[in-house]
Amino acid sequence: MKRTVGLYELIGGAKKEELTSRDIQAFLSKNTLDPETRKRLLLWSDELEFWEEQTPDYPLVERAKYHRDLVSVMRTLMEVESGEIWGDFGCGPATMSKVIWEKSKGTAKKIIALDIVLDAAKLRIEEIPVLELKYGNLCEGLDFEDAVFDGIAGNIAIPYVIEFEGFHGKKGMLGLFRELFRVLKPGGQLVWSTPKENFHPEICFISAIPDVMRERKNVPNLFSKLPGYISYGRALRKKQRKELILIFPLKNGMLFFLKRLDS
Repeated sequence: MKRTVGLYELIGGAKKEELTSRDIQAFLSKNTLDPETRKRLLLWSDELEFWEEQTPDYPLVERAKYHRDLVSVMRTLMEVESGEIWGDFGCGPATMSKVIWEKSKGTAKKIIALDIVLDAAKLRIEEIPVLELKYGNLCEGLDFEDAVFDGIAGNIAIPYVIEFEGFHGKKGMLGLFRELFRVLKPGGQLVWSTPKENFHPEICFISAIPDVMRERKNVPNLFSKLPGYISYGRALRKKQRKELILIFPLKNGMLFFLKRLDS
């Protein structure tokens, strides 16, 4: 079977450097590609552009009660021990990295925060001495050896993975989980969350307005941003992966704790 070329290979950039939607567009304008590769890059350009636009607003979303409650449950599920190495995959503003650090009582060996856009996560570097930021793409094989992590957190990240090494749907999702378990140590933890069926982010955003308004002194142009949050929520709903509901048919659950067992 022919190996699917990864996104970073297509662009020719190093994985330690930032890859933006503008980089992809520039690459497309200078290169003649086969239709399948061009389609993948256009899809990824749109994906990167979407998350680049949302990055400045992460702090505002995180003030909402529904998000604080979700983080609280994730915190409860994590079992972090001294000297462990953890990953925060699809890290966004690296909130889970902070939770991992706090759960370890400041004794974790290393926390690697991985995402395709890391601007928001950079704000955590001073808070977490062992934090390492890494540009990475959950849609392809991860740049780690086998059995590296004692635990991986993925808070509302896995549902928005658009493919895995060229595979879509249920096959792509299963490929992603195999890759996550590959980099987990035997006995390692995977703690992740996903919207439940018929979840409407825009409704959650509207219900969060009172929480956000209490913080309005710290949020520039708050009222002008509110209509954008409704559009953001609708866009998130369209991006949700129905395949997760097929694999894990839990009508009322949003959080999962999986453990890699010794073979």
